[in-house]
Amino acid sequence: MARGLSDPTIEIATAPGIEAGPETFWRAASISKVVTGQIARHVLDGGRDISEYLGWTLRHPLWPDQPITVVQVASHQAGLSDVGGYAVPMDTTVQRFVADTDCFGPHAPGTAFDYSNLGYVLLGCAIERATGETLSDLAERLIFAPNEIRAGFNWVGLTEDARAARLPTYRRDANGAFMPQIDAVVTAQDVPAPSALGAAQRLSPQGGLRISLMGALRLARSLRDVPRDVLWAPDMGYMETYDGAFERYGWGLQIYDDPVFYPRPLIGHFANAYGFVGGVWYDAARDVAFVMALNGRPVGEESDGFLPEEMQLFQHVATWAGQVP
Repeated sequence: MARGLSDPTIEIATAPGIEAGPETFWRAASISKVVTGQIARHVLDGGRDISEYLGWTLRHPLWPDQPITVVQVASHQAGLSDVGGYAVPMDTTVQRFVADTDCFGPHAPGTAFDYSNLGYVLLGCAIERATGETLSDLAERLIFAPNEIRAGFNWVGLTEDARAARLPTYRRDANGAFMPQIDAVVTAQDVPAPSALGAAQRLSPQGGLRISLMGALRLARSLRDVPRDVLWAPDMGYMETYDGAFERYGWGLQIYDDPVFYPRPLIGHFANAYGFVGGVWYDAARDVAFVMALNGRPVGEESDGFLPEEMQLFQHVATWAGQVP
């Protein structure tokens, strides 16, 4: 939690045998979408058919004549669905994966909000083909360096010392033992992409960001200055039930005027994957940035609903922020 970044308030609790600090690196899951979405805002024309950037035609099979725009993909209105999965194998292309996978839902593009991780994989691919640069290089130039953030997608660009100072993503079994799901082992160097494929899919633009608490706090603080472009709101179409987790959506940003979990407007993004739950947030009314990172959800607990621990942390931050002079 921080108003400025020179003297943040950091609270860390760990289980016996597990160590973590402000500069420990961890997989940020959907916090990654903040970075990918903001890069897309910088380099892509939101109104254009994303196929023009991808170099191949993306169409909903039930509406084959209807273009799918960049904005629709960035704001989860493209008609895409994660039901068929979104982890693109390294021995295939994203184009082939989309062709061979049941990755579309029942709604026409532009008519419904349906959260899609695959959409952000596609967005990463569009970014790279449009610019001729890798997502990791763009992230460094446009997001990380200007905000003094040490971070990298799937460890790309992070040094050996950062890789050593990592916390795996854990799940907890029935006996309370912590079982690493991600990053139990990390190579010392970046893993090169297959020559026939772009870098984006290996970088996991939807969830592969590695960052520390201090880096995430700097990312949250950077949201003070980003445009609040609303690409989707409930009056723009159908929305599946998300129990208050979504109010409005922008370029990789969840935008709230009246969140059910916090007493003031917020901008940021939640995260939930492989046992990790977290988020980066900026409270403009109090000029406060904050980060939450919870690790080790029980095996089999997959709900996207609010955890009691999350609600307690939101209340704690709300009280703290209300007292900041």
